[in-house]
Amino acid sequence: MRKIFVVTNRSAKESLGFTELLTYQYPNHELSLRDPAAPLRMELLALPMHQWPQLILLDQCDATDEEADSLLHLKELKADPDLRQIPVLMLGAVATQKRSRLHAALELI
Repeated sequence: MRKIFVVTNRSAKESLGFTELLTYQYPNHELSLRDPAAPLRMELLALPMHQWPQLILLDQCDATDEEADSLLHLKELKADPDLRQIPVLMLGAVATQKRSRLHAALELI
């Protein structure tokens, strides 16, 4: 089965809806949640190449520290000649959350 690694700091409760959505989008893939603090590059290099994911999603859902971690993961993955072949998507809800707060504040004015 094809794999997707999801690097996220979402709580188990928050991850439930998120993983349901991803499972719906990618029905033939196994989702594997990863902690952003874990050394993703080293973990991947320890796996045989046939066990590498077909996609890595970097979910920076709430904090600017997470954004920095996601950028660091991206930089490390793309610097490695073997790992750079794995597509990486960065998901950013920070801007969406800020935009929502701004619209809510404007409605109060």
